[in-house]
Amino acid sequence: MSPPNDFEIGDRIRIGEKIGEIIKIDPRANATIIKVAFEEGPVRDFVSPPSRIEKILSPLEQLQEGIFDSPIHFDLHFEAMRLSLAYAYDHLLSLACTRTNLEPYQVEAVYKILNTYKHRILLADDVGLGKTIETGMVLKELSLRGFAKRILIIVPAPLCFQWQRELRERFDENFIIYGSSYVDTMRDSLPKDANVWEANHRVITSLDYVKRGEALNELERTNWDVIIFDESHKLSATRYGNKIERSLRFRLAQALHDKTESLILLTATPHKGDPFAFYSLLTLVDPYIFENERKILSAKLNDIMIRRGKDGIIDAEGKPVFRAREVVTVPISYNDKEKALYDAVTGYVQEFYNLAKAQNNRAVGFAMVLLQKRMVSSIVAIRSSLKNRLTNLVKGVIPLAKEEEVRLRDYFEDPDSLDDWEKDKFESRLEVLSLSTTPEGLKKEISVLKALIKFSEEISIDSKGEALAEFIHGVLEKDPKEKILIFTEYRDTLNYIIGILKERGFNPLVIHGEMEMGARREAERHFQSPAFNLMVATDAAGEGINLQFCHIMVNYDLPWNPNRIDQRIGRLHRYGQKRDVKVHNLFVTNTREGQILARLMQKVAIIEKDLGGKISEIVGFILEGVNLQDLIMRAIAENRPVEVTAQNIERAIEERKTAYETIEKSFLMDLKKFDLEETLRVIERSKERSAKEIEIERFTRSFFDLFGGKIEPTRKKLVYRLIPPKEILQEGLKDRYDAITFSREVAKNLGEDVEFMAFGHPLLDAIIDYCRDKNYRFGGRAATKYTDRFKKTGILFNFLLCFDDATGKTINEDILPVFVDIDEEVELLSPRDIADFDKASSDAHFHEIEEIQPNISVIYEKAYETALHKAKESCSYVQKRKDREIRIKREDTQRFFNTKIREEDERLQDYKKRLSLGEDMAIAIRGSEKRLEDLKTGLTKALDRLEEEDLVVERNPELISSAICVPRSKV
Repeated sequence: MSPPNDFEIGDRIRIGEKIGEIIKIDPRANATIIKVAFEEGPVRDFVSPPSRIEKILSPLEQLQEGIFDSPIHFDLHFEAMRLSLAYAYDHLLSLACTRTNLEPYQVEAVYKILNTYKHRILLADDVGLGKTIETGMVLKELSLRGFAKRILIIVPAPLCFQWQRELRERFDENFIIYGSSYVDTMRDSLPKDANVWEANHRVITSLDYVKRGEALNELERTNWDVIIFDESHKLSATRYGNKIERSLRFRLAQALHDKTESLILLTATPHKGDPFAFYSLLTLVDPYIFENERKILSAKLNDIMIRRGKDGIIDAEGKPVFRAREVVTVPISYNDKEKALYDAVTGYVQEFYNLAKAQNNRAVGFAMVLLQKRMVSSIVAIRSSLKNRLTNLVKGVIPLAKEEEVRLRDYFEDPDSLDDWEKDKFESRLEVLSLSTTPEGLKKEISVLKALIKFSEEISIDSKGEALAEFIHGVLEKDPKEKILIFTEYRDTLNYIIGILKERGFNPLVIHGEMEMGARREAERHFQSPAFNLMVATDAAGEGINLQFCHIMVNYDLPWNPNRIDQRIGRLHRYGQKRDVKVHNLFVTNTREGQILARLMQKVAIIEKDLGGKISEIVGFILEGVNLQDLIMRAIAENRPVEVTAQNIERAIEERKTAYETIEKSFLMDLKKFDLEETLRVIERSKERSAKEIEIERFTRSFFDLFGGKIEPTRKKLVYRLIPPKEILQEGLKDRYDAITFSREVAKNLGEDVEFMAFGHPLLDAIIDYCRDKNYRFGGRAATKYTDRFKKTGILFNFLLCFDDATGKTINEDILPVFVDIDEEVELLSPRDIADFDKASSDAHFHEIEEIQPNISVIYEKAYETALHKAKESCSYVQKRKDREIRIKREDTQRFFNTKIREEDERLQDYKKRLSLGEDMAIAIRGSEKRLEDLKTGLTKALDRLEEEDLVVERNPELISSAICVPRSKV
């Protein structure tokens, strides 16, 4: 315990395990009252004696008093500080601490997002470019910097598992999926007034689950560091004259967009041809950048939007990253029996579809749609549906429950809102719905269904199945190692395909929606092995499964939602694909559907050629405006000739093509294109500054050596068994790690079989935290050491340079090592050159340092002046960057509010004029005056916030450690 008269205001002290700073000393007769401010908690008074107050010496005081720690403690403390600051302010840490190969174009996107204002962006890269990977990199960067403790990812339901898997396997980031059953269980386990959305900090949830009800109410009361919306084009808002219609999904985004500092919207089709919808999406990212949809400027979009197509994306060697893709039509004809069944089913569908339409019963109309789709999928599928419908008609159909009606509305709005298993189950429920009818009418429908079932059972050969088997045989005969992915929409058809393939000696793998995610991944792993050539899958293969190692795909049936076709192709034609992708679409030529779908694909192929091969970039946009299901069913219901429907489709596609070209010229043409050279410079700078694998391994080994931890080799090269020392064991750490590596390449190749010791791993975090010594127990702040680094004896001072804005938020930090020799010559050093962990670098003896000790204060002043000058230089650089950022935001804010104020003022003057002419305008005038006042207040507040953020203040350089260094030649 230090005597009270040894204390001064500003001294750092320890009381128990708490660290504080003395802010007032009040001497009394028999004691001294010492007022202490702690880093956390209130200011407190302590009476000394009897309070045990221990003064913590600064590094300079330790040098002056000859109190030294060992060189290894010094190196560990310094390196922990350096690594912890690399977390916060290095260029791109994810280049070194993720398990994925990162292409330059992905690095470019991440670097731009990290340098945008508050990390708010519309990321609109093309399908397959890896927006999930790019976003995962951003999350990793923000997490390592301490900016992303609470993250909410909102995606369409089928994509929840895909996001969870990608983030865990590529970035070692673990997220919990929030669905209704999980949330209900959580609510039961939490106190009654607890918010379930605050119980976990890393959450993935589905868009339609949280857009209404209790989930939305709870979410609106939370705050997050980062919120991500995938498929954000589904957040739709439309203007009809003076009326604006905002979907529940858009209202969800509106409710949450200001509940987070960072917001990332992902979509491959940011603009659907509606300028107001596009403008509405942009306002979620930055409400002030454009006054309205007519004021959108292409060049200005660069501030908040990234958009690159596959065309022009190249790797570090200048080679195209993405392979070509070819879509081929495989024509098939129904035989006479199949065609007769098709005509009979179509006649039944036509009759009841028209009846449902007349009664305005969308649900039954949709039941007929499902029967027609299953008819052209397979004989087995339609037979199963007919039997299901017959059974329920005989038993009596149960009307849809209220919850099912809500789900039906969601399904009509977006068929992709359900995952594959939910969709299959829900469609089975829908296909049995019937219209109100008389007993005679019911009896007649039952009779028709029985006849259709009997007819289907007489057909033993499915022409599509035969054609598929022949196609597969031909491919594998040419190359027995080839792999083929076969897609179908329905489980019944999937089971049929599996059966005919097994009959012909094939051993296909399968993925469908009812399989657990673990079983799906197991099937994926098997498919990647040489033992298997074939996989048959429903659209569940697009839910968290990666199949880029396969390049041949067969669409056994084509979804009537054209975007699903592109999504299927996107499972193969995406980042990581090494070969040209070949897609074979099976079409039944003597059906309406087959002919219509064939014309659709032909037209899209022509547009691809017209627009220079940008098919994947525009197909989603073009097909967005084609309601294929409605066109097909109208053709069936009204007996329209196929040619008429095909012409309608071609006309709609041409209109979308024109809209695409207009949008490119009006809005998106000036968006920045991929710049390889600039990105390679970013990568090189990041590699220079980032901690290398060997440095993290050296740091870890030195710590384990000092405290008796064990690092043992295993049978796998560069994979180790670690037994951490007891000093750092805490909650979240294991007392044994059986497979861990410091090598990114090994971690990438071995996947989840090995842990990756890199930034973000809890063991490395714990070692860094322990050596940083926030509680002043570890030491390492002052030392003496022998070194070959300097020719003269001198003192190394390590300063921390910090820069804050006016709100007190730290915006930059760096370490500045300054060496001053005994002759007061100054040398600035790289932080990377300080810690050598040299066991031979033992403590220098007193007689070797006594010549410099009397000059410590003078030498320190020389070092401090140098650090202060460097801090002002750096502050000027940081201020210039901040000035530019804030200037742009201030201009946007003033332009936005001034336009709104002018419009409202004009409206107010009009109201007053009408009042003078005798109209009753009192209420309208009060409302307008209130809106005008709110706008002026909003402008003032927004500018005040920007003013606070604009100012950059450098703190005085803080000495974090120092060492008297003696040349080894003097030993």
